[in-house]
Amino acid sequence: MGNIRATGEADITVASIQSINSQDRIKKFSPANYKLVLVDEAHHIVSAAYLKVLDHFGIPDARPELKSTPALVGVSATMSRGDGVALGRVIKHIAYHKYVLFMGQIYWD
Repeated sequence: MGNIRATGEADITVASIQSINSQDRIKKFSPANYKLVLVDEAHHIVSAAYLKVLDHFGIPDARPELKSTPALVGVSATMSRGDGVALGRVIKHIAYHKYVLFMGQIYWD
């Protein structure tokens, strides 16, 4: 988005992991103002860049200075990582999962 910058005060903020971690941008997003953090491509969630953002918002370990922390929702079509790092470090519960072979049966039956 070039020169457009989020204020940190909107009802909804959409940001790439690269932009929110750029310089000191994350500091303008007060964790107290957020109820939900939604992560697309959640198989990346255990990388250092994602963990930095999650830590800022008090996820996965609640920060004592925060009265409440936002809920975390991760979505991905990839439920494992090539490097073998477990997503369970951050993702505690899988609410919905379908195997690729099952999805193929929908079209072939």
